[in-house]
Amino acid sequence: MTEASDDEHFRSIVTFQLCLLELYESLLETCAWDESKVNTTLKTFMSSVLALMRVQRSLGTQVVTVQRELIRKHRARLEQWLQEHGESSGDDGFPWTPPGGHAARGDAG
Repeated sequence: MTEASDDEHFRSIVTFQLCLLELYESLLETCAWDESKVNTTLKTFMSSVLALMRVQRSLGTQVVTVQRELIRKHRARLEQWLQEHGESSGDDGFPWTPPGGHAARGDAG
C-alpha cells in the first residue's frame, strides 16, 4: 500500500514539474524586447533618482550652512573669552596655542 502511494506522489511531482517546464517554455516564446517600454521605465526611474538627489543636495547645503553658522558663533564666543581673559598675556594655558598669538582663525563672516 505504501509503495503505490509513493508512486502516485512521485508521479504528481513529475507531472507538476512538466507543467512548470511547459509554462516556462511558453513564456520564453512570448517574451519580446520592447525597447521603448524599457526606455520609458529607465527614464521614470532616473527622474525619481534625480529628484531624490536634488533633495539630498538641498538638505546637505542646509546642513553645511547651519554648521558654518555654529562655527561662526562658537568662534565669536572663544574670541570674546580670550579678550575677557587677557589675550595679550601670551600664556593662556592652552598647549595648542602658537607662541605670540592664538590659533589660526578662518574668516566665516
